[in-house]
Amino acid sequence: MHAILLPWLIGGGVVLATVHNRNIAITLAMNIARGNAARVLAMTICALTALISVVVIAGTLPVLEAARHQVFTALWGVSAFWGYASLVYAFGGIAVVSILDLLMLTRGISRTGEAASSQS
Repeated sequence: MHAILLPWLIGGGVVLATVHNRNIAITLAMNIARGNAARVLAMTICALTALISVVVIAGTLPVLEAARHQVFTALWGVSAFWGYASLVYAFGGIAVVSILDLLMLTRGISRTGEAASSQS
């Protein structure tokens, strides 16, 4: 059962952490940058995060197809596909949040709703 549910729990936690801006991060550069430089850096991070997420999803698709043929006999014949599908969910959610953050930043809005340039 853990082979199916654990990846979904982890994927759900990763997406929730991303939505609430509570993901693991190294913030040194963001703490140093101010004004427009901070906004450009945040936009770059969002774009790279979205790109990496899409690449991971694309790399997972062949694995998903192969997993359709694997079944867990201990789990009443449940396909391994369902465990691997959590990767698409998790990285898809991260990509969506990153793209939305990028769009907000291009309009000058931060996640808190304040003007992004006023953060210091």
